[in-house]
Amino acid sequence: MTFFSSISLVVLLAIILCVVLLPRVFGLTPHIIDDQAMASSYAEGSLIYVQKRKTDTILVGDVITYYENSGKHIVTRRVVAIEDQHQYFYTKADGKTQIEVEAVRDRNIIGTPIFKIPYIGLLFSQHAFNWLKWVFLGIAVCLSSITAWHTYLELKQRREKETDFFSDM
Repeated sequence: MTFFSSISLVVLLAIILCVVLLPRVFGLTPHIIDDQAMASSYAEGSLIYVQKRKTDTILVGDVITYYENSGKHIVTRRVVAIEDQHQYFYTKADGKTQIEVEAVRDRNIIGTPIFKIPYIGLLFSQHAFNWLKWVFLGIAVCLSSITAWHTYLELKQRREKETDFFSDM
């Protein structure tokens, strides 16, 4: 490896460390915005850092990040109404006119977004990982095919040499 490629690798690892791991030290959890519903505030593919927050401090107008569908999906929306002493939160996406159908329970709230890095989340999204998986699989198949072809040619060449050797006797 050349000196510059070593430096590039170290810089890349430092960036990944700063973007993903370092915020966890400060109690922030990274999440990726995977829809366009909050596009006016958070573009699709933005990497947001969410800080835990007590639900009794959340006010109407605050943006919250929460679990939806029994924790299968993470959503970021704006609070439009609060009921039962901060146990139920009604939310709405900035890009929509109607509120979300179901109220968010206080136990499903992760926290509030503190800051964002626009579009970098596209690199870390599940879609990107699936795409990269297929790219690497394709590369592996191509390399295996090339190796198998060269092995076949090598064996064929050896057989021809052996055949020529025995026919000369």
